[in-house]
Amino acid sequence: MSVSEPYAVGYRKPPLHTRFQKGTSGFKGRKHRKKASLAEQLDELLAETLVVNEGGKSKRMTTGKVFLRLQMKKALSGDRHAAALIFAFMREQSNGSFDVAQASSVDDHLMSELIQMLNQSAETDQDGCA
Repeated sequence: MSVSEPYAVGYRKPPLHTRFQKGTSGFKGRKHRKKASLAEQLDELLAETLVVNEGGKSKRMTTGKVFLRLQMKKALSGDRHAAALIFAFMREQSNGSFDVAQASSVDDHLMSELIQMLNQSAETDQDGCA
């Protein structure tokens, strides 16, 4: 076909002005990208790295590690909700593989003090609400 001949529009010969459109795929029946589930999105967020200043030095940590450190600080300062979250996370991660017989007497003492502290804070919360 030469340049001077008119373009014949017909079967499998679309008009030239509509033939190649920007942003339109040639394969309309393509498989669409699967949307990330909420769990996958959470995994991505927890895997992101942050620069954190700790003791005057900058460290690179994942957001998951930063979150766990903040919750641990809250739990150690007496926040019972943060402590419950940490214990639930530990229980989930251990899947029952934690052996109580391996815990030393120091661990037993620390755990009893922590449980006592949590019970006292729970009692004061209940007294304040009643």
